[in-house]
Amino acid sequence: MFQRGVDPGNNGDGSSVLFTNGDYVDNNSTGPPFSAAGRADFIINDILEWTDTRIRLKVPSTDFEDGVHGPAATGKFKVRRGCGKETQSTEKLNIPYSLMNYRLTNDADVFELGLRNLNGSNGEQNGYVFQYSSDVLNGGSINVKNAFETALQTWCQETHIRFKTSSTLSPTMLGNPEDGVNSITLESVPGQAGLAVGNQYYKIDCEDSEEERTGYVLADLDFKVDPSFFQNGSQSRAIRVFEHELGHAHMINHAKCIASGSCIGPLMEAKGGTSIQTVDIDGAKRVFNTSKSIIESNSCFQNGMPIDVVPIASGECGFLNALNDLQTISFQVTPNPGNDLFLLENLPAAAQLLLVDFTGRKLLAKEIENTSTSLDLTNYPSGTYLLVVSTKESIGHYKIIKL
Repeated sequence: MFQRGVDPGNNGDGSSVLFTNGDYVDNNSTGPPFSAAGRADFIINDILEWTDTRIRLKVPSTDFEDGVHGPAATGKFKVRRGCGKETQSTEKLNIPYSLMNYRLTNDADVFELGLRNLNGSNGEQNGYVFQYSSDVLNGGSINVKNAFETALQTWCQETHIRFKTSSTLSPTMLGNPEDGVNSITLESVPGQAGLAVGNQYYKIDCEDSEEERTGYVLADLDFKVDPSFFQNGSQSRAIRVFEHELGHAHMINHAKCIASGSCIGPLMEAKGGTSIQTVDIDGAKRVFNTSKSIIESNSCFQNGMPIDVVPIASGECGFLNALNDLQTISFQVTPNPGNDLFLLENLPAAAQLLLVDFTGRKLLAKEIENTSTSLDLTNYPSGTYLLVVSTKESIGHYKIIKL
């Protein structure tokens, strides 16, 4: 009998199947050794699949608690029955890789995460373009730029995913997963470096019905390097760390070694000790199909017009084309924050104006001829928007807040 209980977790009283936790590192406090499936994982086609003779469930890519942590990984599993007794398997379950999903609340269903392309300043599909903050480029024992771009080339050779770096410095010194800038910054993080995506996921389905959602598209990817590692780490370790974190940017969660044969751990083991393996590549390539299915299975409209969201593409991986790696434009927006009408001043003549929200959705594009113009956001909801002004030689970004 299935007993819901208050807590299906490691020390809980609820019925569950508990899997080896991909986040767990032996002799380390990275989390409990097992991750629990929540009640929603046992519901298939609206039926709770737990009987005296059969248990069916969706193997969870995150623990029953909300968030992205605790993916099921290769290893033994346990079944906890309604009476509170547990039985552990004698053999290991093979899970080659884990896709990163997001569980909104405890014991709720999970949603897939995907990646999108964002139009570049000249209309090309740029994917995710990463910019360095100035403080990661000087003074440390590791060369962050070299380490990141070496790691990126490893992934580029295998997946060709449209991740690029730019020589234009990040306009912010701190990573903010809601500012629309994919930055590489120097900040205190657990461990040596980390990927920050925050909770600002883009909800594809505009009807805001949880039953109709199939997934989320990440608007922003930020890499953070811990100052202690920056000052004292080795270059070889920095490359490996960035390879691992780029795996997370490919939407791959932690995994463990397969249960049979010679066992060389995947790059996406929580300790990140090995080079990229076939299972890591297989998981990373799934991001193309996942992103495509999320975006194409949903429709989103604003003011009666469809919003153009494009899945992440392959090709042009590695470096932003020098033609598009442009000088910075400075211009003014007043008032900011404001209500509906914004005044743009000190613009370059004959420029392109592009308005996007912080999920990368293009909302408005037009040519401007004068050095000043107005921007009317009356028909757009309150929130934060990114304004991009560009010419053939330069580009400028400005955050606009509508009250």
